[in-house]
Amino acid sequence: MKKMMCAATIGLLAVTASHAVTLTPTGGGGYAGTFASNVDGSFFDTFAFDPASVAGDVKIDLTPSGPVNFFTALLNGQGFGYLPESSGISFDFEGIVTADQPLQLQVFGFAGDASTLTAMDASYSGSITISAIPEPVTLALLFAGLGAIALSARRRQTTFE
Repeated sequence: MKKMMCAATIGLLAVTASHAVTLTPTGGGGYAGTFASNVDGSFFDTFAFDPASVAGDVKIDLTPSGPVNFFTALLNGQGFGYLPESSGISFDFEGIVTADQPLQLQVFGFAGDASTLTAMDASYSGSITISAIPEPVTLALLFAGLGAIALSARRRQTTFE
């Protein structure tokens, strides 16, 4: 039993791949980046992003090239899943991340014929877009400014009557 558990652990470590992805700043305080992975059989890829700590609305698009079946993916612990029958389709995921933890994407799947478990060489690519979320102080200043404009307009209206 111990030998079987050790073999399974070693097997899992053998198919685990870690990739570094550089995010490029975009207008408005956001970031964007692309990544890719060559896979064969079962895979568990981890993508670490630089800068590591960003905050905002995140959109991830995974596009398989070849017989890739995505089973699940985690973005900072938030999961989203796929059906194995969905091979050949582009997958989108949207979520929100905060700057209090490093940004990390984990993708798990199988490259090959899932019905016979025959491994095949394949690949997939992905893109990530992070749009900045305004901080609460920024929103408070926005609403205070709008309130001041409304108050000023109301005073002008009562003055001219």
